[in-house]
Amino acid sequence: MPRTNASLLTFLLVAAGVLLLDQASKLAVVHAGLVGPSAVIPGLLELLYRENRGGAWGLLAGASESFRMPFFVGTSLVAVVFLVWLRRKMLVHRRWVELAFPAVLGGALGNLVDRVRLGYVVDFIDMHVGGAHWPTYNVADIGITLGVIALVADSVFVPRAPAGTADELSPDPNRGLLGGTAAESVRGQPAGKSADSSMPAEPEPPAPTPLPEADAELPTPDEPHPGEASSR
Repeated sequence: MPRTNASLLTFLLVAAGVLLLDQASKLAVVHAGLVGPSAVIPGLLELLYRENRGGAWGLLAGASESFRMPFFVGTSLVAVVFLVWLRRKMLVHRRWVELAFPAVLGGALGNLVDRVRLGYVVDFIDMHVGGAHWPTYNVADIGITLGVIALVADSVFVPRAPAGTADELSPDPNRGLLGGTAAESVRGQPAGKSADSSMPAEPEPPAPTPLPEADAELPTPDEPHPGEASSR
């Protein structure tokens, strides 16, 4: 799909912004030496340093290092390549979809940098209600989550016109009600057919043959026939 320079610039800026914000926030947490919970919104949101060696919700956290690292790095690279390929193939008309792809890509790259550099992902946002805690996450996870929600909502809730209906429903001011153009009507072309159509034109009906003129006038009923006069 051809991409404009503005669309490409937006894609790169959003992806780089999510990646840089994710890495900067993790470095700030580590530099501040945050270990225990630090309340941001008491009873709802805290900062809590965690090292996630698995995937989402601690998936495969107990697996061996020789399996876990190649698996998560490989799947992250596949996801990054797939996102770029899918974005190049899609025709995007809505702004939130334009922003969703790079948000997911920037988040995937942020966690991938952690795994390659540290061997684990730094999580530090702990959201909870009372004693019920959501798994600790980071800025990269926020970008991934918001981007996926936008893509799913666009696929499920936004109606799409069937293929080909845009051209069929677009009005043509040069065409009449029966499908033929004014020029075709003047030339006697059948409605809906162009002048260079390969269909043969219908032959015109032959002109009526004129009746031959009589050599002699027919006799009137009162005059005798010339043959009868000679026989008398």
